[in-house]
Amino acid sequence: MAQKIKEQLHVGVGISSGAYLLGAILSNTDKAFTVFPDSEDRYYSTRLFSKDVNSEVVDKIELLSLEVL
Repeated sequence: MAQKIKEQLHVGVGISSGAYLLGAILSNTDKAFTVFPDSEDRYYSTRLFSKDVNSEVVDKIELLSLEVL
């Protein structure tokens, strides 16, 4: 999910931020709120940015916008 956030919203976030957003999306509510607690900086040396990380669930999600409060 962190990859998709970076590709579609141009925001560099880490693994837990991606997990938080995925949880908010899957909560099935009309409006969801989440916080991105980490950035991508500490994950450059991990598999986070390799192409084989995404799952079928994440591949089906299209991120349309980001609102900062």
